[in-house]
Amino acid sequence: MENSAANLLFEVGSLKNIPRHGWLKAGIKFPETIAEHSMRAAVLGWVLADMENADTDKVTKMCLLHDIAESRIGDLDSVAAKYFDKKKTELKAQLDLSRNMPKRMGREAAELYREMDAGRTREAIIAKDADRLEMFVQAHEYENAGHSGRILKEWKDSVKRTLKTKSAKALLLIVERSSFENWWDFARKPR
Repeated sequence: MENSAANLLFEVGSLKNIPRHGWLKAGIKFPETIAEHSMRAAVLGWVLADMENADTDKVTKMCLLHDIAESRIGDLDSVAAKYFDKKKTELKAQLDLSRNMPKRMGREAAELYREMDAGRTREAIIAKDADRLEMFVQAHEYENAGHSGRILKEWKDSVKRTLKTKSAKALLLIVERSSFENWWDFARKPR
């Protein structure tokens, strides 16, 4: 077994300790971590890929990978990103990280990073929608929990404007009309 597999596990684990900084700037005292965001984005990517009849494995992998490089460069919110080329920095960190992965996995990760970076394939578009929609869902949950403010509204409005797929747009409307507590009621119903 290669050391690269163990190193990857520890590096990915570090994402459990890095908060999403944009939420801090929006006044959320204990925001989600990058790992928490990535987990739900991956599930969302799987759901959206299924709804769009796309390659679910590829989209799910893209979503799992999309923020791993933040273990090296941190979570860069839009204010921090003003001061350098965020896209170029993230891609460099992603490709460096892929070189440190087990061989076959690293090659696949590099291909997926480049595909996501180009943003032209159906799967890359769905993965980006999953990432953005996850942010909307999180903002909606924060609002349901009593947080409010112009920044949350601006981010939610930004997601509404930038989603590309029909499925993501439809799911956003459902989420918007729902409460984060709905799953609890649904899960408790007898079958």
